[in-house]
Amino acid sequence: MIKIGLLGFGTVAGSFYDLVEENREGLEKITGQKIEFKKILVRNIGKYNRCKNLLTINKEDIFEDREINLIVEATGEVDRLASPIEEALKRGVNVISANKALISKYLERLILTSKKSKASLKFEGAVGGAIPILSNIEKLKAAGGVKKVIGVLNGTSNFILSQIENGLSFEKALELAKEKGYAEADPSADIDGIDTMRKINITSSLLFDKFFKEEEIETIGIRKINEDRIKDALKSGKTIKLIGYGDKNGKIYVRPEELEKNSILGSLKGGENAIVFFTENAGEIVIKGMGAGGRETAYSLVSDLIDIYGK
Repeated sequence: MIKIGLLGFGTVAGSFYDLVEENREGLEKITGQKIEFKKILVRNIGKYNRCKNLLTINKEDIFEDREINLIVEATGEVDRLASPIEEALKRGVNVISANKALISKYLERLILTSKKSKASLKFEGAVGGAIPILSNIEKLKAAGGVKKVIGVLNGTSNFILSQIENGLSFEKALELAKEKGYAEADPSADIDGIDTMRKINITSSLLFDKFFKEEEIETIGIRKINEDRIKDALKSGKTIKLIGYGDKNGKIYVRPEELEKNSILGSLKGGENAIVFFTENAGEIVIKGMGAGGRETAYSLVSDLIDIYGK
C-alpha cells in the first residue's frame, strides 16, 4: 500500500489531494497498490473544512510515522524541511516535491542521499508546472548530447513584460498581475529573477552533471525594465524576455534579453513557459506549456507518483 504523508494543503498540495481522489481507481490500477493519505501537515487546522481527521501541525507526525512510505511536499519551506526530508530518504522513504526553493538549494545533498539509499526523489513540479521538463532530461542526455539550454521559466515576469509591451507602466503591469493571480502579494522572487534562477539551476545541474551554488549564479530580474526599453526593442522587431541560460561549460545566468519577437521564446504570452534544448544530434528540442497553476503543478506530482510506482 502507498501511504502518503502530505506536507502542505494549499493550492498545489490541495490540488494533488483532489487529483488523487478523482483518479483513484486509475492510479491504483496503474500502481497495483491501494493509496491512502495518512497525514497532512498544515500551519493552522482551523483554516480547513475538510480532512480534519488527517490534519496535523506537527511535522513529526509525518516524519516519525514508519508506516508512511511516500512524502509529497509542496510547502515553500526550505531550511526547516531539508534535514527531515534527507533523513526520510535515508530510511528509504520516497519523496516527491514541487518546492523549487528547497530542491535548488539542497539538490546535491538530496540527490546523493537518494542514490545511496535507493529511495526515489522526484521533483518535476519544481521546474515547469505541468511541462515535462525534468522527465525528459535523461533521454536528452543519452540521445541528443545537450550543449546548452535556454528558457522562459517564470509566468509572472512574462505576463508583466507582455503588459508593458501593451502600453502599461511596470507598476501598472505588476498591479494587474496581482489582480489576475499571476503575482503573489510579495512578487520579489518572480520579478527579481530568483524563481527563474532556481529552475535553471535544477535543470542545468541535472543536464550537465554539475551542481551550482545559487549565490554564484548571475541573477538579474526585470525591475529596471521600463517602457522606453521595451519600445526600443519593438522598433527592431524584438521583445524582451527574462531568460534562464545554462551550458555544458558551466556558464549559467538569469537576465532580461532581447529576442526576435517571432521566435519560440519571444512569442510566448501571459503565463506560458518554454525551454529550448540545443543538442548535438537532434537540433533544437522545445518543450512548451503553462508553467504555473495549482492543478497544473499537481499534475506533475501525480506523474511523479506514477513514475515511482507504475507497474
